[in-house]
Amino acid sequence: MIVPPRARWARLLAGLALAGCSDPAPPAPELAVSAPRVVAGATVTATWSAPGATSVDLTDTEGRALRLGAAATGEVEVAVLQSTELRLIARHESGDVEARRAVEAVPRLVADLIPTTYAAGATRFALRWDSLGADAHALTVGGAPDPAFPSAALGTYEGRIEAGPGAVQVRLEARAGTLTATFAADLRVFAGEVEPNDTPASAGVVEAGVVGAIAPGEVDVFAVDVPEGGHVQAILRDINGGCGVPGALRLLDAAGRALARAEGTRGCARLDPRDGPGDRDLAAGTYFVAVRGLEAADYLLELAPGAPSCGDQVVESRAGEHCEPGAMPEVCKADCTVDALEEVEPNDSAGAAQPIELGRLVVGRVDAASGPDQDFYKVQLSAPARLRVAVTGPELVGCGFPLGGVALRRADGIQLQARQTDQLGEHCGLLTGHEQGELPAGTYYVVVGLARDEGPPVPRYFLEVDAVGDPVCGDGVREADEACDDGNRASGDGCNATCGLEPAARLTPRLEPWVLSGGPLEADETMRVELEVDAPSVLYLDTFVPDEGRCEGPDADVRVTLDGALLSDDGGIGLCAAADTFADPGLHTLDVTPATGRLGPFSVVVRLFHPDAGCGDLLVDYDGGEACDDGNQESGDGCDADCALEPRAGPPISMSTTVRIETLARRGETVAYPMTIAEEDTLVTFTPTPGRDGFCPEAFHMVVLDDAFGYVGGQRANFDGQCRAGSARAGAAGAHWFVVRNAGRTPVEDLSVQLEYAPPTCGDAVHNPARNEACDDGNLAVGDGCDDACRLEPGRGVEVEPNDTAAQANLLITRTATVGEEAVTVAFHQRGADPTDFFAVVNASGETMWLDAHVETEGECATDVVLRLTDEGGAILAEDDVGGLVRCQELTPSGAPALQALPPGRYALELDARTAWQGTSYLQLRVGSGVAP
Repeated sequence: MIVPPRARWARLLAGLALAGCSDPAPPAPELAVSAPRVVAGATVTATWSAPGATSVDLTDTEGRALRLGAAATGEVEVAVLQSTELRLIARHESGDVEARRAVEAVPRLVADLIPTTYAAGATRFALRWDSLGADAHALTVGGAPDPAFPSAALGTYEGRIEAGPGAVQVRLEARAGTLTATFAADLRVFAGEVEPNDTPASAGVVEAGVVGAIAPGEVDVFAVDVPEGGHVQAILRDINGGCGVPGALRLLDAAGRALARAEGTRGCARLDPRDGPGDRDLAAGTYFVAVRGLEAADYLLELAPGAPSCGDQVVESRAGEHCEPGAMPEVCKADCTVDALEEVEPNDSAGAAQPIELGRLVVGRVDAASGPDQDFYKVQLSAPARLRVAVTGPELVGCGFPLGGVALRRADGIQLQARQTDQLGEHCGLLTGHEQGELPAGTYYVVVGLARDEGPPVPRYFLEVDAVGDPVCGDGVREADEACDDGNRASGDGCNATCGLEPAARLTPRLEPWVLSGGPLEADETMRVELEVDAPSVLYLDTFVPDEGRCEGPDADVRVTLDGALLSDDGGIGLCAAADTFADPGLHTLDVTPATGRLGPFSVVVRLFHPDAGCGDLLVDYDGGEACDDGNQESGDGCDADCALEPRAGPPISMSTTVRIETLARRGETVAYPMTIAEEDTLVTFTPTPGRDGFCPEAFHMVVLDDAFGYVGGQRANFDGQCRAGSARAGAAGAHWFVVRNAGRTPVEDLSVQLEYAPPTCGDAVHNPARNEACDDGNLAVGDGCDDACRLEPGRGVEVEPNDTAAQANLLITRTATVGEEAVTVAFHQRGADPTDFFAVVNASGETMWLDAHVETEGECATDVVLRLTDEGGAILAEDDVGGLVRCQELTPSGAPALQALPPGRYALELDARTAWQGTSYLQLRVGSGVAP
C-alpha cells in the first residue's frame, strides 16, 4: 500500500513523540467561581491554577479583559452585570490552553409601590423601580397585564386600579432569558360610603375600609362585626393616605354607648386596641365606628376587626388569655396563660366559698348584669400569719375598671379589712398585713365584688393571697405608716431611709413662679413639694422633661398627685403633666412620680397665688379695670406693670373683616385691634377658624373692651382645639378694642377670626334685657320656650313649681323625631327655700340621643349650682360643679362621654344650689338624634 507523503510525516512525528523525542502537551488549567448564580451587580471570586503557564489571561463573554498577563495561580473579584462566561487562557511555550466557567445573573429589581389617591372602587398608585441585568419588564395588576407599562430599566409609573372592594396584587417582573426577578405588593380598593349613614340604624357593614366625604359637624357611622374576644382597629386618613383630615373616631356598642374614642386634630385619629381597653376583648356582635368631621373633607377609614390571637400584644380575656408573653415573659406562658386556679361558680356566699391555697394565683370574673355579684374565697391558716391580698386587672397589672375592691372577713362574718378600687393605681384592691396585724390560725374569707350593683362586666381579674412577714422599709412594698417604699434605704431619691417622703420644697402663695428640678426617678420613687396655703389660692402647674418648654424621650411620662388624689397624668406638652386647680387653706402635698417605668430629669414650674393677687396673676380682672394679664408686672411686653394694654396693636378693624393672629407664644400674651362702633347696642360677633394644621388653640380669650379698657363682653373659655364663636354687645358708640389673649399652655398660631357687626335684634342669640328681651335662643321660632318676640313662653320657658324632685320635674322635651335638633331655654329661680330644681327630657324616638346643657345668668356665672343628669333609676350619668372663673356649669358630649349617645328613656336634669340668691337664671338645652357631632 502506498502511503501519501503527508500521512507518512504524521506517523513519523507520532512515533518520535512516543519515543520521547518532543515536549508533551501542557496540562489543562483549573478555573473556579465562588457562586455559579448571583444577582446582577454582585461579585464573584474567580480562582485559577495553570501549572507551567508563562502567563494567564481572563476575559468574559463580551471579551472584556478581567486580568491579562497574570501569574499561573491567582484570584480576582469579578462584578457580574449580566449572565456571562468566564474564559481563562493559559499561555505555554508549547501552546495555549483554556478553561471556561458560566456565571448566571438573576436580574436585580428594587421597587416601591405607593398608593396616592383613594376613591370609591378605585385606587391610584405610583410605582418606582430600578433594575439591572434585565432585558424585558412586565407589569400585571390583579393578574391582568398592563400594556401601558414601559419596559425600561428604571422609572416611575402611575396607574389606577378599578375593582370590587378587596386586595389587588400589583406584580412587576424583570426578565433576563429564563431568569426572573419579581416584586409584588397588595393594594386595597375600598368601597364607597352609602348615605344615609348618620346613625347606627342606617350604618352599613364594613369589613376592611371605606371611602367617604364629610362636612363640619357631620357624623358617618359604619358597622363592623367582631368575633368573641376580638378587637377593632381603625384609622382615619385623607384620600392620599396621609393624616390631613381633622376629625374624631368613636367606637359604639349596640346600645350606642361610646366604648373608645380618638381625636385627630393634628394627626390621624386612631383606635388601637393596644392603647386602651375600650376597643379590645369585645363580646361577639356588631359594633359601630362613628366618624365626626371638623371640616369638609374626603376621607379614608381603614377598619381591621380582628379575631383574638395569642401574641398580638392584646390580652383577650374572653378567648381565655391571661397575658401577652412579650409584656411579662417571666410569668406568661407561650399560650398566653399563667399558672392560675380558675374560679368556680357559684361562690357568692361564705357557704359556697371556693377554697384557695396561699401563694396560688386565682383568676375570676364578676358580672352584675343580672344583679350584684360577689366572689368568696376561703383561706385556711394552719399557723398565725399576716396576710397580703392583692387584686389586679385583666392584664395582671393595674386596674382600669370599676371593681369594688377587696375585703377580708373572719369566719363569723366580722370584716377585718377592706380597700376600695384604685382604677389608676397598680391594684384594684390591696390589703396589707400591717393593717390587720397577725391573724390566729383559722378560717378566713376574701371577698371580691363590683363597685356598684349594676355595671359592665369585669371579664377577668387576678387574686393572690399570701402570708407576709413584718413590714420592712426598703422591701418595695408600702406598708404600715410608710409614706413610700422604693425598694431601697437610700436617702436623696425622694424616699428616705425610713420610708418617708423627702420634701423638695415648701411653697407659699406669691406672684412669681417657682422652677424646681428633680429626677431621675425610678418606678417607685417620688419627689414631693409641700404647699402652705393661708387663703383660697389658684395653682398652675407645668412639668417638663428634661427642661422647661420640652417634653421628650421615653422617660417623659409624668404623673402628679395633690394630697394623694390624681391631679394630672397628661395635659401638658406630650407626656408631661399640667393642671390648673384651686387649693384651700392648709398644708398640701404635691407628688411627682413616673407614670410608667422610669422618669428622667425634669423641671416643675409651679405658680401658686391668691386669685385676688392683682396684676401679674394670669387672671384678667376685666371688671376691676385690667385689660390684660401676662403673669408678670413688667412693661414692654404688650401688657404693662398695671395690666393695661401697651401700644402693640394690630391694624384698625373695619366692619365685616377677618383678622389673623400669627402667634401668641405664651400664656397671657395679648394682641389688641382698634375698632369703631357706629351705633349704640351693636352686636359684634367673632368666629375663629382653624389654622393650617386644622385645629384651634387649647384656650384663648376673644373680648371687646371700650376705649378706657372697660370690659364690654366676649368669650373667655377653654376651646379644647375646637373653634367656637363669641359675641359682645357694645352699649355705646365710639372707639373700642378687640382683644385676643392666649389663655392656655400651648401657642396660639395662625388663627383667623371673622368679625361681623349687627344692630341689636331678637333672634341674634344674645340676651339683651335693655331692649326688653326676656330670652334669646338664636331663632324666631315659637314653641321652644322663647318666642319670636324674645318673650318666655308660659308652660315651657318658665319653671313651674313645685319641681323639687325627679317625679315633679318640668318636662322640657319629648324626643320623637329621628332627625334634626331641638333646643329650649327655661328661666328658673333658686332661693333659700328652693335649693333644688328638676327638669325632664324624654327620648321616645327608639334611637340614641345626644344632649348638651348649660346654665347662664344675667351676671357672669353668678349662679352657683351643681348641674347633673340622671337616668330613670337615679344613677348619675354626668355632673358638673365647675364654679369657675370663666364659665358657668355645663354638660357637653365632649366633656361627658355618657351624653354622646343616650338610649331611649326618661332623663332628669337636676340643678342643686350651692348658695342662695335672688336672681333669675336660665337653663339652655339642646338634643339631637344619634351620636353627638
